[in-house]
Amino acid sequence: MPFLSAGLALLFGAIAIVGAYAVWLATARRRATPSSTSRTTTSVVIVVPVFDEAPLIDGKLANLDALANKQRVLIVDGGSTDGTIDRVRAHGKFELLETTLRNKSAQLREALRVTSEEWILVTDADALLEPDTLTKLLAVIDDSTGVVGASVRPVSAHALESLHWRATDWLRDRESDRGSAAIVAAPCYLAHRTFLELPHDTIADDVHVACRAMLAGLRVGHADARVVELRSPRTLRALLRHKYRKADAYLREIVRFVPLTPRMPRAQRAIFLWRAALLTLVPILGMLATVALAISFAFEFTLAMQLGSVAMLVVIALASRGAMLAAVLAGVSAVALLTYPFSRQEASFPKILQPIEYE
Repeated sequence: MPFLSAGLALLFGAIAIVGAYAVWLATARRRATPSSTSRTTTSVVIVVPVFDEAPLIDGKLANLDALANKQRVLIVDGGSTDGTIDRVRAHGKFELLETTLRNKSAQLREALRVTSEEWILVTDADALLEPDTLTKLLAVIDDSTGVVGASVRPVSAHALESLHWRATDWLRDRESDRGSAAIVAAPCYLAHRTFLELPHDTIADDVHVACRAMLAGLRVGHADARVVELRSPRTLRALLRHKYRKADAYLREIVRFVPLTPRMPRAQRAIFLWRAALLTLVPILGMLATVALAISFAFEFTLAMQLGSVAMLVVIALASRGAMLAAVLAGVSAVALLTYPFSRQEASFPKILQPIEYE
């Protein structure tokens, strides 16, 4: 059964890469949190890019009231027509920058133009932050840090989405112990303004700022701060669509920064290349394994073996959400790789939820 052997070898190869990375991270020595005493006077502006956020904007403004204290807050609107601007004006406590830029990356570039603070806390309208979030993010900063991210917990999300966030938080925490996290989470991160000078084709601002920081020889930190995300995929269909967009956006940054990896310090380069392998090599191996196993299933298996294989796959899927999540991520990443030459995405994704779906 040559196709069966080839398929299993490819599958085990993909699993081995993921496993080796997990073991490498798990054996890292815990990094001590730097003292924040020297960062109490760090200049920070909170920037919130928005577009048609009427279902969420009141809650976000109230959340910012508890968070901001005396910090400057800039709401950057992309031409909302659903009353978002009126609610920000009625609130009256924060600056409002009106634009026609229905694109988060472009909105962040515009925010740079009208601010001068050294550090920028970027947070989405659907993210609720704990009152001490900024304090916790600043506590992670030292002279070797360029960007700091927070942990995210989605509300009413599909079970695989919740699992994915927990796994991602673990990865970023352990990566930070190895020298630098690979990315930060888009709902909330603190970045030095240097790294928010985003190219016009940037889709994933959270990935780009992290890669820029690593290229500059700085670490990407991970703070013990929890962010609640109110807008997450709730169905499998929405989850697949969302993960495909994320994979496609991440792939764009891998293509952009791979040629520059020789300029990265050793720790940052290792993290970047491991993550690049997870998004490219692992899905390729998984895709080839799937083809080989499908051919083996069709031509090399007896009927009894086919039925047994189907039953085994059903049991694995039902018993392990981790296996289901791995299959989903590998699948959408493989599709993103195949369609990458034709991708025309912009940093203005359709909303995951419709207004009537918000809680």
